[in-house]
Amino acid sequence: MRREPLLLLLLQLLSVLNQPADAQVCPSGRAISNRRFGFTKSAGQGVNESYVYLVFVQDVTSNSGPLECSGTASLSAMQRLEAGLWAASTFRSRYPGVLSGVTVGSLVLDACQSALMPAQLLGNLQSCETVFGSDTSTLVEPRNVAAFVGVESMDEAVNAFSVTTSFSRPAVTYSLASSSLRRSAYPLVARVTPSDLTELDALVQTLLRLGVQHVQVVHSDASVQAGRFVTLADSAQTRLASAGICVVNRVPFSSTAASSVNAFWRIRPVLLLVTRSDLMSFASQMLALRPSSGTFTWLLLAEHWDSVGSIVAGKENFFSGALAVEVSTTANYSDYLAYFRGLRPDMAEYPKKNPWLADFWSAHFACNLPGSASSTYPTICNYASNNLQSIASVKASVYRVIQSVDLSLHALELIRRDLCLSGDVSLCSAFRSNANRYRLSYDKLFQAASLGYTDVALDPTTGAASKYSLFVNNYQKGYPGHAWTRVAAYASGSFSLTAQPQAYGTDERNVTWAPSGLCDSPCLARCPSNDTSTISPPTTVGSTTVGGSAATTNSSLLLQTRYRMQYWVYALIVCASVGIIVTLLFMIYILFKVLSLPSELKSFNTLWSGQFLLFFILVGYVFLFAWVPWPSVESCGTIRFMLGFAYAAVFSILMVKLLNLMNDQLKPVYQLLMFALALCIQIAINVEWLILVPITTPVVDGMHRCGHTFEQHLQSLVYCMALILLCTCLAIRAHSIGRNNRESIFVGCTAGISIPIWIAWCLVGSLNDDIEVKDASQAFGLFVNLTLVLLVVFLPKIHQLRRLEDAKEAPDDVAVDVIDDMYDLEDAYAKEPIYMLTQGAPSVVSETAGLGQVYQLASPDGLALPSPAGYARARSLQGDPIVLPLSPGINGSGGGPRSVILGTRTPRKAYSDYNPSGASPRAPLDRTDGGAAAAAGVNSKGTKTERLAKLGFL
Repeated sequence: MRREPLLLLLLQLLSVLNQPADAQVCPSGRAISNRRFGFTKSAGQGVNESYVYLVFVQDVTSNSGPLECSGTASLSAMQRLEAGLWAASTFRSRYPGVLSGVTVGSLVLDACQSALMPAQLLGNLQSCETVFGSDTSTLVEPRNVAAFVGVESMDEAVNAFSVTTSFSRPAVTYSLASSSLRRSAYPLVARVTPSDLTELDALVQTLLRLGVQHVQVVHSDASVQAGRFVTLADSAQTRLASAGICVVNRVPFSSTAASSVNAFWRIRPVLLLVTRSDLMSFASQMLALRPSSGTFTWLLLAEHWDSVGSIVAGKENFFSGALAVEVSTTANYSDYLAYFRGLRPDMAEYPKKNPWLADFWSAHFACNLPGSASSTYPTICNYASNNLQSIASVKASVYRVIQSVDLSLHALELIRRDLCLSGDVSLCSAFRSNANRYRLSYDKLFQAASLGYTDVALDPTTGAASKYSLFVNNYQKGYPGHAWTRVAAYASGSFSLTAQPQAYGTDERNVTWAPSGLCDSPCLARCPSNDTSTISPPTTVGSTTVGGSAATTNSSLLLQTRYRMQYWVYALIVCASVGIIVTLLFMIYILFKVLSLPSELKSFNTLWSGQFLLFFILVGYVFLFAWVPWPSVESCGTIRFMLGFAYAAVFSILMVKLLNLMNDQLKPVYQLLMFALALCIQIAINVEWLILVPITTPVVDGMHRCGHTFEQHLQSLVYCMALILLCTCLAIRAHSIGRNNRESIFVGCTAGISIPIWIAWCLVGSLNDDIEVKDASQAFGLFVNLTLVLLVVFLPKIHQLRRLEDAKEAPDDVAVDVIDDMYDLEDAYAKEPIYMLTQGAPSVVSETAGLGQVYQLASPDGLALPSPAGYARARSLQGDPIVLPLSPGINGSGGGPRSVILGTRTPRKAYSDYNPSGASPRAPLDRTDGGAAAAAGVNSKGTKTERLAKLGFL
C-alpha cells in the first residue's frame, strides 16, 4: 500500500506529458492487450464519432499479488458483469429516443480485488499503454470513454477515483456506501447506493422506536477499506449519542472481539460495522464462546453485501433475531433475469464478450465444458441440466449496476441536448469539441435522477444517495424455516414501524430483543453529552462520572447476575444456600433443647453468646450473595462494608466467650457491652472508608468492576486480623479450663485454623491479576471461615446435647456415669480443693489426702480466712445461688448435722499458697457444687441434677 502515492504521481505525470484526454487519439499499430477483459463493440464506431464506451471496473476474480489476477468468478460477480454488458447493449431498445444515432459499447476490466489494479488499468487506458478492443477497428479510444462504472471497495476507490477525476470523467459506483465519498473529496464521483449514514439513520430510528438505550459497536479496523468502518463507527457513536443511545462498548475487530462483546452480555443490541469476511469470523468466535445462540441482537447494514439474504448464509441459527437494512427498489428487470438464465458458454459472441464465463461455468457446475481439453472435473457439462434456469432472483447490487448505466447515459443525453441542435441524431461537433462535456455530464447525473429515469436518488451537495426507501428486516429462525420479515420502512427521513421485531428462537433463551437495551446498572444508566465518550479501552480503569461518583442507577433496578460468565458464582450460590440452611437448623435445634430443660438449668449467661454467634454466621452466609449481581454501586458498597463487619462480629463474640470462660463472674450485660465495643471499632473503620473513598464502578477489561482494589480491602480488615490473633492467644491461655464442655479448646482451634485460611485467600487474591479471581478469593475465604466456626464450635455442642438427652432419660446411676464420661467431672472434683465450714473450725478437702478426707484447720485467723459471712454462697454454673445441707451422717472436727457448704467460683478467692497438713500447693481454685458435695460425702459423683448443672451452654 505504500506504493500507491508513487503510482498516482506517475499516472498524473503521464497525463501531463500526453495530450488532453478529450483530444487524444491512440497511435496506430498498438497491439491489443493480452489481459482478459469483457467487451461489446460500438456499432457506430467510425461514423461521425457517434459512439461512446462505458468502462466497468469490477472485482470479477481475486488477486494473487498486487497486480496479478487468479481464480474464477463467483455467481454474484458474474451477475454484475453481465448486467453491465446487457444494460449498455440494450439501452437504446429500452429507452427509444434517448441517444438516438449514438451507439454504446462497453469494456469490463477486472480489478481482481486489488487496491492497485484499478488505477493501473485506467492509467494504461488513458495513456494508450494498453489498448482494448475486439480488433484494430474497434479500439476503445480514451476520448470516447463517457463514464466509468464500478469500483467495488474503498481500497480500490481511493486510487481509482483519483485517476478518473484527473481525466475529467464522471465515475458512478453501485456498491460503495462509505460516507467518505463526499463531493468535496471526489468531485466527479456519484453513487447509486445509499450512504452508510442513511442506512444508519434507519437503524437509529428503529432503536429509538423500540426503546433501546444502550448498544455495542464492532467495526473493522482502520486498515480495511481505507478506514471506512472506523469513520462509520465514529459517525454511529455521534448519531446514537444525539438520539440518547449510549455506545457502551466499542470494539475494533480482532481475534478477541467476541470476548470483548461477550463481557457486556447485558448490552444485547450489537451494531456490526464489518466486512463480510470479518462478520463470518466474528460469528465463529461468538459460537465458540456461546454455542447456545439467542443472547445478542445483531444490527447490520446490508447494502454492501448485496442483500439481507446473503448476510446469514451459513450462519442462520447464529443470526436469529438480527435486524438488517436493505434498500428497496421499484425497478423491474425481468428482461435481464431472463437473459441471464439463458446464458451459455457456447454462445457465438463468447469468449470475447465475457472471457470469464467458461471458467465460471465449469467451477459452478463442477464439470468440463464440451470440447475442452481440461480434465479438472470427472464429468462433461450437459447444458440441458447444467444451466442457470434455476436462478429465481439476482442480487440487489445487480440492479444498481443497471441503474448506473441508465443514469450515466441519460446524463449524456441531457448534455447532448444542451450542446447540440434539436435535430441532431448523433454526437454533434459542438459536443465533441467541448473539452468539458464529460465534466458537465456529471452534473446532469443529478438532474437525470430528479427526473425519475430511475428510482435512484442523489444528493447534489454530497454526491451521495439520501432519499431511498429503506426496509428494516428481522431475521427469524424456525418460524417457519429461515426468513427475513420486513418490520419497518424509512424514506426521506420518515420512519414507520410495520411490525414488532421479535425472534422465535428454538433454544430455551428466546430472543425478545425489543427491551434488551433497557439496561440499568452496571450499564450506563444515562447518556452523557455528545462530546463525552462512554467507551473504556481495554485494561483501562476510569470513573464512570466526573468526581469519582458512579452513574445514577435507574429506580427500576434489574437483577443482573454474572453467573453466565463467571461460573464460580454457581458454586458460591450453592455453598451459601447450604450454609444458611444448616445454620438455621442449628439455631432451632439448640433453642428447642434449651427450652426443654428444667427452669433451674436455664440461664442467659452463656446462651446469648451462642445464639448471637449463630445469627452472625447466618448474616455472613446471606452476605455472600452480594457477589452474585454484576458490580454496581449497591453491591460494591455492600461488599466493602459487610465483609469486615461479618468477620468482626464473629470473632468479637468468640473473644467475649473466651473472656467469660477465664472469668466466670462476667455478667451478661458486661459481655454485651464488650461485644458491642469490639464490633463498633470495625463499623467505624468501614464507615470512614466509605466516606473518604466514594463507591465507583469503573470498567476494567471491558467489564464493570468495583472501584476499590484488593489491597485496599485488605487494609480495612487489619482490625479483624487483630481479633483473630487475640482470640488465638486467649484460647491458648484458657486451654486448661474444662468448663463449658472444654469450649476454650474448640474456640482456640477455630481461631488458630483461621490464620492459615486467611493467609491462603489473601495470597490468592494478591498474587493474581484477574479481578474475577480476587472476587472469588474474598467470597470463598469468608465462606470457609464461617463454615469452620459453625462446625468446630457448634458440632460438639450438638453432639453433647444429644448425649445429654440420653442421660436425662437413663436411671440415676447410669446417668451419672454417662455425664462423668462426657465431662470428666470426677477428675475435676479430685483436682480442686473445696473449702467448707462446720460447727467447729474451717476444714479443707484435698486431692492429696484422698477424696472425701476432711482436715481440720487449726488456726483460721492465721490463714487470714474471711468470716463465714464473707464467703460467696455456692452457685450453680449459671450463677444461681443455692445452699446445699450436709448429710446428717457426715461430721468433720466438731461438725454436726447443721453444717453448711460454702463455695465460690472466683479465682480471686483461691488460696493456692495454703498447704494443709503438708499438702502440695494448689492452683487457682474453681469451687463447684458437685465438688462440695463430694467433699461433704453425699456422693463421690454427685446426683444427676448436679451433673447437668455442668453444661455451660445451657
